[in-house]
Amino acid sequence: MTTERPRLRHLGPPAIRRLTIGGQTITVSSARVARMADRIWRLQPPARRLSYAQRARERFNASARRSNDVAIVLALGGESKK
Repeated sequence: MTTERPRLRHLGPPAIRRLTIGGQTITVSSARVARMADRIWRLQPPARRLSYAQRARERFNASARRSNDVAIVLALGGESKK
Protein backbone atom coordinates (compact mmCIF):
# COMPACT_ATOMS: atom_id res chain seq x y z
CA MET A 1 0.00 0.00 0.00
CA THR A 2 1.42 3.35 -1.01
CA THR A 3 0.43 6.47 0.77
CA GLU A 4 0.37 9.60 -1.25
CA ARG A 5 1.34 12.88 0.18
CA PRO A 6 -1.64 15.24 0.42
CA ARG A 7 -1.49 17.94 -2.21
CA LEU A 8 -1.58 21.54 -1.19
CA ARG A 9 -4.22 23.67 -2.78
CA HIS A 10 -2.93 26.50 -4.90
CA LEU A 11 -4.34 29.67 -3.40
CA GLY A 12 -3.16 31.97 -6.16
CA PRO A 13 -0.25 34.35 -6.37
CA PRO A 14 0.90 36.08 -3.20
CA ALA A 15 -0.40 39.59 -2.63
CA ILE A 16 2.23 42.09 -3.69
CA ARG A 17 2.46 45.77 -2.81
CA ARG A 18 4.33 48.13 -5.13
CA LEU A 19 5.93 51.48 -4.44
CA THR A 20 7.06 53.62 -7.38
CA ILE A 21 9.70 56.28 -6.82
CA GLY A 22 11.41 58.20 -9.57
CA GLY A 23 10.38 55.68 -12.20
CA GLN A 24 11.71 52.75 -10.17
CA THR A 25 9.14 50.22 -8.93
CA ILE A 26 9.88 48.33 -5.74
CA THR A 27 7.78 45.29 -4.87
CA VAL A 28 7.20 43.92 -1.39
CA SER A 29 4.86 41.18 -0.22
CA SER A 30 1.79 42.21 1.75
CA ALA A 31 2.83 39.75 4.47
CA ARG A 32 6.07 41.70 5.01
CA VAL A 33 4.13 44.98 5.19
CA ALA A 34 1.80 43.47 7.80
CA ARG A 35 4.75 42.07 9.78
CA MET A 36 6.50 45.46 9.83
CA ALA A 37 3.28 47.24 10.85
CA ASP A 38 2.92 44.78 13.73
CA ARG A 39 6.56 45.31 14.73
CA ILE A 40 6.14 49.10 14.75
CA TRP A 41 2.93 48.84 16.76
CA ARG A 42 4.62 46.73 19.49
CA LEU A 43 7.48 49.20 20.05
CA GLN A 44 7.09 51.01 23.35
CA PRO A 45 7.30 53.89 24.29
CA PRO A 46 5.82 55.84 21.35
CA ALA A 47 9.04 57.87 20.99
CA ARG A 48 10.89 54.66 20.16
CA ARG A 49 8.24 53.84 17.54
CA LEU A 50 8.70 57.26 15.92
CA SER A 51 12.49 56.91 15.99
CA TYR A 52 12.32 53.47 14.32
CA ALA A 53 10.06 54.83 11.59
CA GLN A 54 12.21 57.94 11.10
CA ARG A 55 15.40 55.89 10.64
CA ALA A 56 13.64 53.69 8.07
CA ARG A 57 12.47 56.76 6.15
CA GLU A 58 15.98 58.25 6.23
CA ARG A 59 17.51 55.06 4.81
CA PHE A 60 14.71 54.93 2.26
CA ASN A 61 15.29 58.53 1.14
CA ALA A 62 19.07 58.01 1.01
CA SER A 63 18.64 55.38 -1.75
CA ALA A 64 19.80 52.58 0.56
CA ARG A 65 16.44 50.89 0.16
CA ARG A 66 16.00 47.55 1.85
CA SER A 67 12.80 45.57 1.51
CA ASN A 68 12.05 46.03 5.23
CA ASP A 69 12.38 49.81 4.87
CA VAL A 70 10.01 49.80 1.91
CA ALA A 71 7.56 47.70 3.94
CA ILE A 72 7.78 50.16 6.85
CA VAL A 73 7.11 53.13 4.56
CA LEU A 74 4.10 51.32 3.11
CA ALA A 75 2.86 50.34 6.58
CA LEU A 76 3.05 53.98 7.66
CA GLY A 77 0.82 55.01 4.77
CA GLY A 78 3.23 55.53 1.90
CA GLU A 79 1.96 55.62 -1.66
CA SER A 80 1.33 52.18 -3.07
CA LYS A 81 -0.10 50.62 -6.18
CA LYS A 82 -1.44 47.09 -6.07
